[in-house]
Amino acid sequence: PTVINDPTAGNQVNITNAFTLIMPPTYALADTYYCGLSWNAVNEDCSSATPCPSGSNSECPVFEDCIPFTNCGKDFVFLSDSTVQGGGPDVDDVKSTFYCGATMDSDNFDCDESTPCPNGPSDCTKENEGCF
Repeated sequence: PTVINDPTAGNQVNITNAFTLIMPPTYALADTYYCGLSWNAVNEDCSSATPCPSGSNSECPVFEDCIPFTNCGKDFVFLSDSTVQGGGPDVDDVKSTFYCGATMDSDNFDCDESTPCPNGPSDCTKENEGCF
């Protein structure tokens, strides 16, 4: 992944041009989990979608799934990967961009020296580390 520091767009990570992700801490990802029939359907009508911050389908109405990485949350922007059925980014690709660190300061953040945290902050073992 490549980190781009652009004051007008925030910190972004580009992954094989499939989508762009604005990077707040990963715990904020819960704000992007919404119930729906597909990623495309959720993003077309965020105001009617039910949040499911735990990521569990049990928070959703019958026949709907909890869809991760929607654009209904305000801190992230995801572009759909055309290879994903129903739309949305590839979940594993998104998770592969998360690394442990004290901050997401792109001038001091070195992915090669950092521990990956695809499961979130629980993967980070050093004191005062977050998952970004």
